[in-house]
Amino acid sequence: MGACQPMSHNPWAPQPLPLTENLRQQLEHTRQLLLTLESEKQALLADDADVLERVTAAKAGSAEILRRLGEPLLRLRAAQGPLKEHFARLPDAARLLADWDELQALAQRCQRANQENAMVLEVRHRQVRQTLANLRGDVPQQTYGRGGYGSVSLGGQRLGSA
Repeated sequence: MGACQPMSHNPWAPQPLPLTENLRQQLEHTRQLLLTLESEKQALLADDADVLERVTAAKAGSAEILRRLGEPLLRLRAAQGPLKEHFARLPDAARLLADWDELQALAQRCQRANQENAMVLEVRHRQVRQTLANLRGDVPQQTYGRGGYGSVSLGGQRLGSA
């Protein structure tokens, strides 16, 4: 058997994007994700299941694209240390740093929007659980009395079955 041959490079494998193009695409997809999250909130508030289904698929697609675009930056950070310090040493530092700062700000806005949507979902979930419990007669509905103290039981009568 002869000497080991180095593995040949697959010319059809996706090649990493240049750093400026990678950040530009991440900005584009993160902006789109923010719009998707805003659409999701509106659909949640409107109880629009059809829109929610489409938005959920779009959100998953955006997350996957952003994950793939972020992988080279994770490798770069592992090899070079903090990205801002690395960007500052490159010829197009001003643009890279501006794009990175914008991307970080957009990511924070997406995180907040996602947390707000999660809160809306949690409130809806509690409302549905409470409604089902009331319909089953499992838990008496609790309200405050006229004086604002204590609760008034409306009884544990079964109203229906689900």
